[in-house]
Amino acid sequence: MKAPMKIVRTKMVELNCGNFGAYKYKLAKGGSAIRLVDLETQEVYSFTKDKRSGRPVAYGPSAKFKNLDYMPLYEEAVLKLKSVKFGSRGIVKNDTTDSCGNITVGNAVDLGTGEQITTDIESDLEVMGDAHDTPDYDFIISEYGIGGKIQRASVNRLNRELIQSIPKNRAILDLVNQKGVTSSEVAFNLFFKHIGRLERNIQEQDARAILEALNIDYGRNILKELIVQIRKFKARRK
Repeated sequence: MKAPMKIVRTKMVELNCGNFGAYKYKLAKGGSAIRLVDLETQEVYSFTKDKRSGRPVAYGPSAKFKNLDYMPLYEEAVLKLKSVKFGSRGIVKNDTTDSCGNITVGNAVDLGTGEQITTDIESDLEVMGDAHDTPDYDFIISEYGIGGKIQRASVNRLNRELIQSIPKNRAILDLVNQKGVTSSEVAFNLFFKHIGRLERNIQEQDARAILEALNIDYGRNILKELIVQIRKFKARRK
């Protein structure tokens, strides 16, 4: 029997505004999205946030959102999901999504302006799969795990190796100097390059999924120490 598909998402929380639940899930290309679920009809409404305006961007045909008083629901969902942790969970199924829980019809629409946004919905709302059962994850654990688990000693070792590699890596130093590139993104690039030397066939998307899985297992960001050091590098170079 085929194992049920998993995605990296939070548990569902119940909203006070209407008969709705909500959960947040990781996107394969980075970031996250919020999905509102009508608990009576099982209709779903997916949203990301416009980085420039801060307004929610809805995915699906615009007519679907016409009679939905979405803003109170979205704002409550953002507030209630703020501190809810991600985990490897099953898909919340409904009739309007594919086997991965993705909306596959219609266009994205900025609900603040009503403007249609041309986008590849299947790509933009691609859910990040659970990386725990992949050979790449097992490979990283074999290199840095203790007793088959990611623990403080192995996390410290990984961060130490990555920090020591910064001055020797011209591409990473260039990223540090670039405006608009966050310390977290620089840290991921270091992580990706590092494990790419260990496992040459790994793809960026898989590396992101593995990092998320490691963070879930460890209980916090395993690259936290590295990110702090990158911020110091950035501050010294201003």
